[in-house]
Amino acid sequence: MKKIQLKNNIEILVDDEIYEDVVSHKWNICNAKGKNYIRTTVYYPKKQDIYLHHIVLGGLIKGNTTLFIDGNSLNCQKENLMQIPFHTKSHIRICQFTNKTSKYRGVYENNGKFISAIQIDGKLNYLGKFITEKEAAIKYDLKAIELYKQFAVTNLITNPYILPD
Repeated sequence: MKKIQLKNNIEILVDDEIYEDVVSHKWNICNAKGKNYIRTTVYYPKKQDIYLHHIVLGGLIKGNTTLFIDGNSLNCQKENLMQIPFHTKSHIRICQFTNKTSKYRGVYENNGKFISAIQIDGKLNYLGKFITEKEAAIKYDLKAIELYKQFAVTNLITNPYILPD
């Protein structure tokens, strides 16, 4: 692992194998949707912004986005990067609802019943109405595992796609 020093004592982590190829570029931090990403601009054959994590991954497959496994977008080592389907990223992020009526992800209370719903391709999909909060959470977990496989964030059910350490 090597470090590239930016302004304000910010360091980028890169693999030894690509260090020589990328250290000569002028890298800067850009903020997109609340996250900091490392990019440079090339002017030939036309002006284009190039992101360091795209270089490390060898480009992005259409419909995919990058997941920084440790959550640090300044860690551009290959082992920290993974291409995932774009719709999966919204599922992985931490819920930040302030008016939650349930302690479980994908569950809310309405008129004494518990509703289970999951986001698929940016749209909220209704999974059912349940008497108990746990039943609704289990329904959410099963659908999350079906849709998102190893990226599923579950409430009660252990994700079978994730092997224990």
